[in-house]
Amino acid sequence: MRLGKKQKYVLKKMALNWELGRDLAFRGTPWLQEGGCGYGGETDYSISSSVLQSLYVKKLIKVAYKRFPLEGYELTTSGKAIVENIL
Repeated sequence: MRLGKKQKYVLKKMALNWELGRDLAFRGTPWLQEGGCGYGGETDYSISSSVLQSLYVKKLIKVAYKRFPLEGYELTTSGKAIVENIL
């Protein structure tokens, strides 16, 4: 499976205890946050919606929870296997 640089970056960060989240209230903006969304860790807003959607369609991530105004994602089994190969 071919993955772009940003897709690999997101998967690596998620494997290193960063959570991928998406804002449900306004624009659907995705971001990564160290230690989990809303827990005050370092934040990376450079993730585009197309990167999130691509990883979701490829079944490398799945919705872990939906609690308005946030949707959190986690790696799937396939996503974890890919991460092992790129780390």
